[in-house]
Amino acid sequence: MATDEGAGEAEVDRILAEEPDRTLSRLLSPRRLRPRTRYVAAVVPAFDAGRLAGLGLPVPDGELRPAWPAPGERPEVTEWVLPVYHHWRFGTGLDGDFEYLVRGLTPRALPGDVGTRPMDVGAAGGGLPELPAGHPGRLLDLEGALRSAGTEPRP
Repeated sequence: MATDEGAGEAEVDRILAEEPDRTLSRLLSPRRLRPRTRYVAAVVPAFDAGRLAGLGLPVPDGELRPAWPAPGERPEVTEWVLPVYHHWRFGTGLDGDFEYLVRGLTPRALPGDVGTRPMDVGAAGGGLPELPAGHPGRLLDLEGALRSAGTEPRP
């Protein structure tokens, strides 16, 4: 089956520009890496819809399922094919993995508002009523992933 790779790249560029919410990704390692070891990292889809699309196969509607089954879940499948979007080789040293680096951090006191940002929800749309300026519920704290241990979330 012949494909027009340039057209595929143009579609990816269009989605990135016009629909960035469709491009959320995470890079994960399912295991601790051993020191002084060489590895190959591969970016593969986490969900079956991405796996099928990446292989050029039809993507059925329905719930999101993992791109590969849990051990023992599909014993009849002896080979699971995943598209590899990007890969690279790397090696680990004796020290310096993420955990090692985090353990080297020195904690310090931070203000209680670190990791939050005020978000104005007074004109949220979607049929919700507009809140007047100065209304106590108009500004909410948008919490980030990193925040001070002293940050107290507000309702």
